[in-house]
Amino acid sequence: MRSSALRPAEALGLRESARPSRSWLASLDAKLDSSTLLQAVVVGLISLMPALILAPFITGPLMNDEGIFATLAVSLLHGGLPYRDLFEVTPPGTYGLYALGFLLFGQEAWVPHALLVVALCLTTALIFVEARLLFSVRTAICAALAFAASMAMVVVGVIAVDEYFVLLPISAAYVAFTLAIKGKGKGWLLVAGVLSGLAAITNQTSVVHFVFLVCLYVRSARSSSASFSCKALALPFAGFGLVYIALATPYFVTGSFGDFWYGTVVFPLLYAGGTPLLQRFISSGFGIVWFCLIASPLLALSGKGALALKREPSSLSKTIVVGWSIGSVVAIAATGRFFHYYFVALLPPLALLAGIALTQPPRLVPTRHLRKLVVVCALGAAISFSLFVNAKVYLQPSAAGRLVARISPRVELHSIKGPEVGRYIASRTGRDDLIYNLGLHGEIYFYANRRPASRFFHEFSVIDNEGNLRQLLRDLEANRPTYIVDTQWPQYLEGTSVKYLSEIGDFIDQNYVLEKRMEFDPKDIQMYEKAIGRSDSSRKLTYQSDIYRLKEAGGSGN
Repeated sequence: MRSSALRPAEALGLRESARPSRSWLASLDAKLDSSTLLQAVVVGLISLMPALILAPFITGPLMNDEGIFATLAVSLLHGGLPYRDLFEVTPPGTYGLYALGFLLFGQEAWVPHALLVVALCLTTALIFVEARLLFSVRTAICAALAFAASMAMVVVGVIAVDEYFVLLPISAAYVAFTLAIKGKGKGWLLVAGVLSGLAAITNQTSVVHFVFLVCLYVRSARSSSASFSCKALALPFAGFGLVYIALATPYFVTGSFGDFWYGTVVFPLLYAGGTPLLQRFISSGFGIVWFCLIASPLLALSGKGALALKREPSSLSKTIVVGWSIGSVVAIAATGRFFHYYFVALLPPLALLAGIALTQPPRLVPTRHLRKLVVVCALGAAISFSLFVNAKVYLQPSAAGRLVARISPRVELHSIKGPEVGRYIASRTGRDDLIYNLGLHGEIYFYANRRPASRFFHEFSVIDNEGNLRQLLRDLEANRPTYIVDTQWPQYLEGTSVKYLSEIGDFIDQNYVLEKRMEFDPKDIQMYEKAIGRSDSSRKLTYQSDIYRLKEAGGSGN
């Protein structure tokens, strides 16, 4: 059935002589509507686009967040419990997926990147399904195409982190709730609850979408002729609760529920609330402007789609798209911090709006108004800028160079030294030796294949938390890691780390000797300067890390 959002050319103010022939579109619509196989082929090809777009990045090294999740995944495979054995504010969904990938394919750095590609391909297919439930086949195909193409905005930071993985269960939850609202069976409410629970244990902020979808179902059920059923309303909560019961059970069994509660509830609230209000406004302002520049092609289409959506007769379609958009904004704001890749939460609803826009007839009559001409020129400049900065990443000659060029070249340059640092430590320690990274580079544990000396194994969990910092110091004193790799100090000197943990520095000075300073190779500097497009003379790069050895340790060897 054709989308009722499509309006005749006359209603858009086009002259009959300027209207393009649309017979081929009508023919295409008829073929797509009548052939399930053709739909499957087209959607299948579109769903593979993220794999083609992100293929140049799969073989690159792990970045710092990816390294943190990989370290947690290895701990899971050895029977560790998140929060109790290794602490991280991100819920276990992402590194649980990492663990599954390592179990199936081995502990290789490419596995998380491949998992990300698979998740985004499946999300693309779900965007089609959701759009098809709300709009025409052609709109659904265009929406899936817009989402898949948005993966080319690599400077947003397409990395294997929870903000990307959570798009899959969120999209699936929207599909399940939509099916339930359309009367396809109350069982979809239970499925939607389970999917929402999986989303919540991947990224806590996705709870916003669960609340919205439950409210939407209640509103839809009460406005329909069927009587409202409390039993049906209990189904999504039951599904959501089952996921958390399954997650919490090992903590009950081992008597460590306090660690679970602190990790899932207390610390996330401290983490989100630790950012001053003024800083939130400044960071969000810069983040919004930056995202608008990078995503300007998608935003332009979405703006046009939003105008067309106002004319859509289906209130369900309007409510879902608008609610998904608002929910994503709230989820971003709830963190209190604004990293580039947080804005990927907006990609699914923007893709739905872009799909609507792409099925609208074009305006072929040129405008004569200077104001509109200025807007068009500004939009053209923004689109050109977006194409330029993203194309620049793809033009880097190596996978490592493309990774460095994506988000924060100076920070990412430190991450690509992870494999070298890991090999250095692995060659001088035994399997049972403990190590510690003072900083955010969890990939060092992964590449060295050595366990952290404390459950607070990176700076985010201690930098603004005195209690956790004191516990970290007690752990280091008790466990005496064979090596401590200080990546925080050189980044602090460069201005890319907001604070240096001097308490840990004092512990190092008392108990460790500097064994090696890991310098950047000339090829690393060349890669960095190529990524930023100039010689960085304002703030010189320092070095990657200081590697300290315990005074009484001589290196155990393999």
